Amino acid sequence: ASTEYGSQVNLIDQPGSFREAHNEYLQTWEEMGLLGILLLPALITVPLLHSARLLFREEDSERLYRLGIWSLSLIFVAISCLTFFPLRLSATAAFIMLLMAGLRSDQTKNQVAEIWEMSDRPLLSWNPRTALLAGILVIVIPAHQQIGWWLANHETGLAAFLVNQTTTGTYDNEQRRLFAGEALRRLNRAENWAGGFYEIYNLRGSAHMVLGNYREALENYRIAASNIPGPEVYTNLAAAHIARNELEPARNYLELALAYNPHYQKARQAREFLDSGH
Repeated sequence: ASTEYGSQVNLIDQPGSFREAHNEYLQTWEEMGLLGILLLPALITVPLLHSARLLFREEDSERLYRLGIWSLSLIFVAISCLTFFPLRLSATAAFIMLLMAGLRSDQTKNQVAEIWEMSDRPLLSWNPRTALLAGILVIVIPAHQQIGWWLANHETGLAAFLVNQTTTGTYDNEQRRLFAGEALRRLNRAENWAGGFYEIYNLRGSAHMVLGNYREALENYRIAASNIPGPEVYTNLAAAHIARNELEPARNYLELALAYNPHYQKARQAREFLDSGH
């Protein structure tokens, strides 16, 4: 995205804001090293190889069809992982696990039947209420975290809209300050739900800039820059330093922004402003 070709085809102008490689294999390799890049393909290929052996021996046409559909679905997942990150999306990952469970169930159908026939007792002898409680806990605990992230994302999106309104020419200064104040309140709520959502701090810095709180803006921009570095946040840091008449650190941050993306227009304009001596 930071190349001349990328700028010509209007790719995203903030390459530092990417958090995923948009390729499960590369992302797993980067996060887990050689072990990860060995385990992830194995997770997909081992069930497929087992299915391939069964497909040549299977005589039941219905089971043959199911095994074929399961296997094709898993092949689709393997291909999708080349250009997407389905295993990192909660709903998609759950679907993939159900897909693989269905495949494994068909692969071991005869074995499971034999196990049930060997004993008069069920494999699970839990009290129904205990099983229901365990199921609720399994669902509620991860759901609570996901709801927190959703609420944080929702509030951050609304705050981003409000911050953007402060840059339009249709509002006076008092209205801009009202927008910035409301954005701060929403961003504070978002931080309580998901403090690891670092775009909160970038937006909060921008809201503080509108309100003239340049020190607070710097503090928030620094948190964002240390976690999601990129041309936008470094340019924002430079702007906060310029507002405090701290020109040397502002120039350094602009150089960092342009190192990420030499074509980032806001950073180039800010550097031209500094070079002009105003």
